[in-house]
Amino acid sequence: MIKNFPKSRVCVIDCHESFQSGLQKAFKFATKNNITLNSSDGRRLILGFCLKSIEETYKNTKSSYPKVMCISEKALSKKLLPFVENHFDRMMSHLPIPYCGKYELNSPDLEMAAENSLKQEKPNKKFQEFVSKIRLVKRQ
Repeated sequence: MIKNFPKSRVCVIDCHESFQSGLQKAFKFATKNNITLNSSDGRRLILGFCLKSIEETYKNTKSSYPKVMCISEKALSKKLLPFVENHFDRMMSHLPIPYCGKYELNSPDLEMAAENSLKQEKPNKKFQEFVSKIRLVKRQ
């Protein structure tokens, strides 16, 4: 889901659907290759598939305004909330894509959070260090 804010000239993209899509792909891959998702390899698998899915959504979304990602707070289930808080938010904070956090698209605070996240600079080096730290391998 996408929401444009013409006043502040920001486009906010809800990455919940991309996250769910990446999670489903990771689950299918783990089942096919007999990998438990509760292990450290499973966590890397989930993060890798979610990262790829979110990156594709960000690149494929057309907007005349700068784009910012957020994740819908209402759409997250109680089972997924700890994973999002512990791993996903940390990954998104390192990702070079602007991310404003967990918000609802109808929230009055979303516009200000999106504007502030655009002002923060995220160097690609920080993301590369994060990827090497969790030993995530990107294959073509």
